[in-house]
Amino acid sequence: MMPSPCKVITSWNHSAERLFGYSAKEIIGKPSILLMPPERVYEEAIFLKRIAF
Repeated sequence: MMPSPCKVITSWNHSAERLFGYSAKEIIGKPSILLMPPERVYEEAIFLKRIAF
């Protein structure tokens, strides 16, 4: 999974498919906030720092 600077998902791999349950076709181009549980949306910046490379 690789978010763009605009927080849009631009890359998705098989591990991300298994972890989040979305295929690449379903999620690429969507906002990365969709991957956060509603009660933890405020942690998005921390989450993205951990998984982005």
